[in-house]
Amino acid sequence: GFSLYVLSAVQRPAVLVERMETFLKDFRSHLRSYSSEKIASHATGLAGRWLEPKRTLGEMHSTCWSEIVYGNPVFDRTERSTALLGTLSQEELIQFFEQYIASGAAGRACLVTAVVPRGGESGRKEEAAKLQQSLLASGLDAQVVWHEREFLASSELHPPRAAVPEKALLAS
Repeated sequence: GFSLYVLSAVQRPAVLVERMETFLKDFRSHLRSYSSEKIASHATGLAGRWLEPKRTLGEMHSTCWSEIVYGNPVFDRTERSTALLGTLSQEELIQFFEQYIASGAAGRACLVTAVVPRGGESGRKEEAAKLQQSLLASGLDAQVVWHEREFLASSELHPPRAAVPEKALLAS
């Protein structure tokens, strides 16, 4: 997937979200203005990085184990992805960006994780409200989750502990 990681000791999460959305809007126009040679150059550089051999047993183990864990073991995925990268046109790249990554894209999924310093309960709630407003202004749904267990309980893959029979807990 596509990820943006931003860390700041100066700006609050709401400001960072606004700046990331502005970046994505600006990037759309940059992507359209790039020449096909520049896109090809970036693709060549990316292919070289993807095809760089694993240097340690740990790197190789991690790559192979990831394939197994995700349930679709394709051990030459890097080579296949690199070959596919060579066939990608600029228009296809722009189309993908506008469908899945661009601000307001129909197929976009967005997860924002923000850690704020402890400043009392009211400070945290105020910070969460600002972040929520910023996300809503960007056209994104916003749900504030205060604890990891609350987030996991909202998922079908992680039923709340109360829903798990006690015998099952003791057996594990």
